[in-house]
Amino acid sequence: MRRTTLALALSVLILVEIYGCGHAEQGIPSRSAEAQAAAASGCGRQAIERDGQCLGATPVEIRAREVRFRSKATAGGQLWLRGTITEPVGRPTGTKLPGVVLVHGSGPMGRDGWVTGDIKGHFERPIAVLRDIAEALSASGYVVLRYDKRTCTRRSDGLLDNELGQTERPSPHCGYPPEVALSATWQDLLGDVEAGADHLAAQPSVDSRDVILVGYSQGTTLALQARQKNGAPFREVVLLAGTFGPIDDVILRQVRWQLNIMAEHMPTQQLQGAIGRLSKTESTFRDIRAGQRDEREIFLNAPVSFWRDWIWATGQTLELLREREGPLFYMVGSDDQNACGQDHASFLGALKGKEDAEVALVGGLSHALHSRAEGSGRVHQAATRLIVKWLSRPGGLERGRDAQR
Repeated sequence: MRRTTLALALSVLILVEIYGCGHAEQGIPSRSAEAQAAAASGCGRQAIERDGQCLGATPVEIRAREVRFRSKATAGGQLWLRGTITEPVGRPTGTKLPGVVLVHGSGPMGRDGWVTGDIKGHFERPIAVLRDIAEALSASGYVVLRYDKRTCTRRSDGLLDNELGQTERPSPHCGYPPEVALSATWQDLLGDVEAGADHLAAQPSVDSRDVILVGYSQGTTLALQARQKNGAPFREVVLLAGTFGPIDDVILRQVRWQLNIMAEHMPTQQLQGAIGRLSKTESTFRDIRAGQRDEREIFLNAPVSFWRDWIWATGQTLELLREREGPLFYMVGSDDQNACGQDHASFLGALKGKEDAEVALVGGLSHALHSRAEGSGRVHQAATRLIVKWLSRPGGLERGRDAQR
């Protein structure tokens, strides 16, 4: 099993949610998922909890409806994006609710955000990360949009390919043309986030002045970069399980970690082959950074131009955080083998001194924000409770404004 995992990782970097690191940073205090959930008791503005979700004084019914919206005009062309809006039923007359746009991780993610595993291995059951978060937030008074990423296409054999060469479990929603995924640029993904926010803000039930971005994994960088119609950053962002630093550095760090822990169990010939493929990948990344590759060349199932822009965007994380004004919440699990304690420490340092920012390391949660030990198959209540509690914190942005204001 170990040999198979390493061979796959080093041949085409087939890594679920590709980027991250291996061990949680030592010396960073963390609490168990149960302790974090207890610390977040009260579910923010809500009074009771049921099935791990925050609800109101009486159980809150939520409804879901299919939507589609036009992407922004970019070099990749315009596209009708498809998604789902979930919202609580029976909002008080005369009020508008805060809106949340969920921003996907890497790969061919559909609107539910299925994650089948992380660097540490496959999960006992796949986790619908975005769907679980959307339902928890809607049960707590938020109107939530999640949509199918433009790289979410269906191959003729029913499997999904992403821009990194991963083959994933099909999503029933995915169906964009394959050429759309292959030609997708970073600016396309960024424009899709902004178009989704515009669409959500236009909904009758949503306060257009109160749209929040919640970025997951790769989506944390997109959430930081996205801009409102007036050109300003979104006032409030939540970053979940994001890494810190240029994506090529993070990928290579992860692969080296895998090689180090598995090398002693590999036959010499296989080890030499793995080292050779790693060296070739390092060389290609250096060429991309130096502008010595044709932008149309396909590397790991994505154009060189996409890798160039992704590397640049993730390299701006520190600057984006330092320049940012407005509330920000970053959360990662201590059992996250993709974005781990090293990234937590980097975010903690970058946000030091910002009174409206908070960083949380939640004990026992994986890259999918679930408990590997419990094997529940859902995002853990510790994660959803902390998100809701932070959004509804005392002194935070006013929610549920009068519709006439």
